[in-house]
Amino acid sequence: MFAVLACGVLTAAILNVLGAYGAEAIEATRVQIVADAAALAGVRLGEEGARHLATVNGGELLALRDSGSVVEVRVRMGSHEAVAYASEAP
Repeated sequence: MFAVLACGVLTAAILNVLGAYGAEAIEATRVQIVADAAALAGVRLGEEGARHLATVNGGELLALRDSGSVVEVRVRMGSHEAVAYASEAP
């Protein structure tokens, strides 16, 4: 009986850890997708377009740098940040 209870508690603890790790991975992926989209918007629409796209998707545009050929953005969502780059196709 004790072994069954111990296995149940151990299984619950493992599932809890995996759930927390999965949620972190999802949030990190989400902020990267928003940063990628904001960089693409920045290429065509400039900083205002990138800021708008980041905002409507739950992020905050922290920085945008346009070197003339490549746009670099930094976006934050909650405690996660991501950097993305985009340029026009040749």
